[in-house]
Amino acid sequence: MRRSQVTIFITIGLLIAILILFFTVLKSEMIKEKLSLLIAKEEIFSPEAKEVKNFIQECFENTSKDGLILLGLYGFKTELLKEHFENEDFKTNYLYLNNKILPTKKEIENSLSNYIKKELNSCVKNFDMFKGLNIKPEKMKTNVELKEKSVLIKMVWPIEIKKEEITEKVRYFEIELPIRLVQLYDFADLILEELDKKNLCLTCINKIGIEKNILTKIDFYGDDNIVFTLQDKTYTLGEEEYKVIFAAKQRLG
Repeated sequence: MRRSQVTIFITIGLLIAILILFFTVLKSEMIKEKLSLLIAKEEIFSPEAKEVKNFIQECFENTSKDGLILLGLYGFKTELLKEHFENEDFKTNYLYLNNKILPTKKEIENSLSNYIKKELNSCVKNFDMFKGLNIKPEKMKTNVELKEKSVLIKMVWPIEIKKEEITEKVRYFEIELPIRLVQLYDFADLILEELDKKNLCLTCINKIGIEKNILTKIDFYGDDNIVFTLQDKTYTLGEEEYKVIFAAKQRLG
């Protein structure tokens, strides 16, 4: 086979791969756009169905916010790991134990998504407060997207609401909070990289924090424990500015 023919086959193969990738991304974006339109267009007619949807939306928002607060308190995780930092005032996870153990952004999205699915049922309490309605929830699906300056959370939870002979269905729920979790994550990653180089410049970290409008607090505990607090000065969740806390440990010897 001539070299020119091989080159043509390679070129065609690359073009096919690029087209497949393009249509995969396009399909994903179309699904997201379709879901947003469905959320906007969903019509609920009866006052009872509206009340149920509003109740679920409130639970969904509160549960999402609780999960985001835990992500901050536990170093981008929604629960404490077996080996974690603890003193009399607070607990948080290690993101550095002689090497970096930072979760990926996808793992953070999945962690928050799973937390919402787990805790939302506790919030709605089997819809016991709605007397006279037959409410049948189906399987819940959640999707979390960490955007550059916000966190977008969507949920599809088909719920049938029946009163006497009238049956209605609610499905789509969404919340977007202006939490700069991606920027806090990238800043934490930079700090951990500096720890990996054994070259932690506290002045440099504080300077970068000021540039990003992130208040940086660094506390030392003993000879080998450091706790970092990154506080976002642009957004308040609950009663205080949103913050991420994590610990680092460099074992000696």
